[in-house]
Amino acid sequence: MRRLLLGTFFCLISITGQCQLINLDFENWDSAAIPKLNHWEHLHLYTAMPNNSLLGTHIDSDAEHGQYALKLNRWYSGEEFDWVRQRAAYSLKPDHINGYYKYTDNDSDTGLVAVFLTKWNSTNNANDTVGAGAVKLLSNSSYTLFTCPIIYTSSQTPDSITIDIMPTYNKKGSGGSLCTDPTGNCSYLTIDNLSVSAPTDVTHIVTSEFDIYPNPVRDKLVIHTSEQLGPSPITVCIIDIIGNVVFRSNIDKQNNELDLSGINAGNYFIMLQNKNGGIQVKRLLKL
Repeated sequence: MRRLLLGTFFCLISITGQCQLINLDFENWDSAAIPKLNHWEHLHLYTAMPNNSLLGTHIDSDAEHGQYALKLNRWYSGEEFDWVRQRAAYSLKPDHINGYYKYTDNDSDTGLVAVFLTKWNSTNNANDTVGAGAVKLLSNSSYTLFTCPIIYTSSQTPDSITIDIMPTYNKKGSGGSLCTDPTGNCSYLTIDNLSVSAPTDVTHIVTSEFDIYPNPVRDKLVIHTSEQLGPSPITVCIIDIIGNVVFRSNIDKQNNELDLSGINAGNYFIMLQNKNGGIQVKRLLKL
């Protein structure tokens, strides 16, 4: 109860008057038979479907700071994983987030921490990405500090922030398993003590705004950019959640259609880079 009251207190004194990021130290869990991390969404596999079973989500008393840490694991037997997300009102521009992690009992899996700062666009009825960042976490047997830098691609002030934490899947071979646990629960990613840096005067990378639709996409993705391209095309990269480039192309028109039918279903980042090196990043869900 004390931890819950403290979380509420910090929510009330936030500088915007709205509830912002809380429980970044993973101390606040409910007392159900399977403990649930409070103030975070529990999600399942590569989709954003709720994870009600919490099968791969664990409260860990081996904490870097305080009493508890968050532990997420891969299920090699089912080729699935759990992940968590926190979304909150946020109107600042930090330049990075920090945290501590361990990644044990795995061969080649890679963890991911990603952050997105967005602003609601009432004209398009969608969120525009103001800044984004992602960091890959490799196998590590002891707590190690990580830093996730945030790249700003717009001069707008954000109104929300999203943090995603997930283990990922790099299983080798066909039909084989890297897992020696008979339950199939392996590749444990443990996270503790997240912190958001103090806001700084961040200079955003100047490039054109772009829109993508539909999102989620099944086969054909349309990219619209306001930039006058001329003879210099824009490079488009689609990157999976472990940092692999799964699609690369150039666009030379303001309206472009890409065939993504060869890409597996899942969550991705889509990045556009113009001739001046300016970068814009958005999230993309492939069905």
